[in-house]
Formats: sequence, structure tokens, C-alpha cells
Amino acid sequence: MDIETKIADRKIDFGLLTEPSKNKQITCEKIAVEPLVLVTSNDIKKVTWQNLLKLGFINHPDAAHHANLLLSENYPQFEHIEQFLCKGFSNQISLILEPVARGLGFTILPLNTVNAFHSPEKIHIHPLDHVVSESIFLCYRRHAFETKRSAYIKSIISELIND
Repeated sequence: MDIETKIADRKIDFGLLTEPSKNKQITCEKIAVEPLVLVTSNDIKKVTWQNLLKLGFINHPDAAHHANLLLSENYPQFEHIEQFLCKGFSNQISLILEPVARGLGFTILPLNTVNAFHSPEKIHIHPLDHVVSESIFLCYRRHAFETKRSAYIKSIISELIND
């Protein structure tokens, strides 16, 4: 069951999405804009299209979406994520950068995720010509009664996202 369905079905009160819901029962507030970054191990100081093809890709659940956003703006050769040899996959956000840090491939992630990595000295964020950002929306049921507790939770989520 996806986040939007869980909100609409009153299984959860809040969810974070990277695009506003089209579901009429859900209200979405834009609470942050987060840059996407290309990350390699620290021993790779410059990336070219050919380097990326040789290096391979560390995949994750949002990888295709992030790659489409960032790589299409910065590399005219980019068509789709399948152009890269997949060198690994992780669906655990805290583990995505482990194979990257070991030099097994590159990936694309939101900057806050990269900044939370426990060994920042082992990775390198590459500046690209065109910065691409992704919006983050806090979503909840449209006609939900707002309590002090729910207002507090919304404020904490917004603070944490924007730290």
C-alpha cells in the first residue's frame, strides 16, 4: 500500500512525497526543496560521461527518478538508467552509499541523505553544471481535524527536513 492510499484510508496521518498528490482527499504542503547530487568514492575527483559508464551504478528505489532528473540536465548522452551497468542495489537508505564509498559505482541521492552518511571522508559529491532539486511535500488528509499534537508533529517534520 502506498503512502497516498494509507493517508486516504486513515492508516497514517502524515506522509512525505516528492510530488503533490492528485488524490482530492489529500492536502500537500511544500516544506523543502532538496538538491540532488552525484556521488562517487573519494578517489574519483572528476566525472565524465565515459567515467560514469565505466564506473557503473548503485541502484536504489528512487534511482531511476533521480537519475532522470539530474543526468538528463547535465549529460546530453543520458537517455535512461539502463545505460549503466548496475553494480549493486540497496533499499536501505543508510546503506546505499556503502558500495559507493568502496568504489563499486556511483549513485544519485538527495543532498541531505548524502550529508547523513557516517563516513563522509570516503565519498565525493561532484558539482555539476546544472543544479537539480526535488521538492518535498508534507501530505495529510484534507478534512482531518488539526489537533495541537498534529500541528506539533507537522512543525517537527518541517524542522527536521530543513535542518
